Amino acid sequence: MITTSVALERHQSPERAGPRLCRDHLISLVERVAPMLGLSHGATHIFRIMASLTKPRDWTTAGGDPCCYAAQVELARVAGVSTATLRRHEAGLVAAGLVGKRVAANGSRSSRHGCGIFFGPTIRRAAKFQSRLDDLEAVRHQHASLRGLRSIHKRHLNGAIAAMAAVGHPSASHYAQVIDEWPDAGQLHRMDISELAAHVEAADNSSREAVRIVENIENSSVRPLNFERPYIQDTTQEESLSCSAPHIKRNAGKPAQDNLDSDASADAPQCKEKDDVGRSAACKSEFLARLGPQRLYELAGDGFQMYLDARSDREQLTFHDFVVAAHHVMRDRGINHSAWIEAMELMSEDEAMICVLIIDAKCSDPTIRIASPGGYLRAMVRARSADKLNLVGSLIGLSERRRDMTTA
Repeated sequence: MITTSVALERHQSPERAGPRLCRDHLISLVERVAPMLGLSHGATHIFRIMASLTKPRDWTTAGGDPCCYAAQVELARVAGVSTATLRRHEAGLVAAGLVGKRVAANGSRSSRHGCGIFFGPTIRRAAKFQSRLDDLEAVRHQHASLRGLRSIHKRHLNGAIAAMAAVGHPSASHYAQVIDEWPDAGQLHRMDISELAAHVEAADNSSREAVRIVENIENSSVRPLNFERPYIQDTTQEESLSCSAPHIKRNAGKPAQDNLDSDASADAPQCKEKDDVGRSAACKSEFLARLGPQRLYELAGDGFQMYLDARSDREQLTFHDFVVAAHHVMRDRGINHSAWIEAMELMSEDEAMICVLIIDAKCSDPTIRIASPGGYLRAMVRARSADKLNLVGSLIGLSERRRDMTTA
């Protein structure tokens, strides 16, 4: 006489879930979803041991239903646990819907009588497990992206505070208190998505307000403007464009980079942001100062323009807006945040933002094919390292293409 603990499991077709995956892949998949199923490390360990004692081909053969026929005593010995513990873990695996258990009346298992631990349930639920993991991964990346945005807001607000303090503006103390009340990096990691998104939005608003105050201070100052000659004039004018514009060198006020790589540190328990107190360059752009927001907007690609449109009128756009737009564009283009980290190690945030703007503009051009935007950014970083990166020339090229498209 044979008893079953999971009715009908042996009679359902395992291949209904679609393409069958190999044994090792499914074992790894179960180990990753185990916390979501409420399985302990011990139960997951038992699952791996039992699954490894099945025939690999049974996991991929149509109609196959992998089975572990090993006796409980033998499994307990291999796992280094008592038989009572083994039985408890097996019951947990059955309750989680990962395995089906068929044993003889005396509890024995054998291939002759078709008794043992069957893994058809795992195969049938593989697609569902993968979908849940994909959802979790999407949330993880969204969380990391939001933390990256907060890092930008904090850096630019610190720069604006330093600029206001330098001229004795009364708002400096207000924004210093605002930023002092922000949660630290460790607290950010513990926030859920909705809570983090709300904080990042508030941080963005504070940063934009402060940056605009700094711009108003500079616009009302009697000091002469630092940048009078534009890099790129409107190409509808008669003046010729020169590709020999001087290369922008990184100034000493380069903002420190925070360690918020969306891949490398997304799961880290601690991740410290580096404050940029006293670095006013963190909220200024030489390219924006020379070109103006309207002209730089016109050179941007569709994605970049979409995010800028959502933030402000073209003439009111600030460097902060362009950097935030670059952050979103990198995510949309599949550019790993580590590429941005590499760029920031060799160039200013201003130059890194322009690199992303150029890449997005080229990706938006149907006549240009960029197979890997992330690889393209890394190539630009290598060119910068070799002192061969000509961002001005690239912007001139974009300007000429825009002119050709409008006159065609």
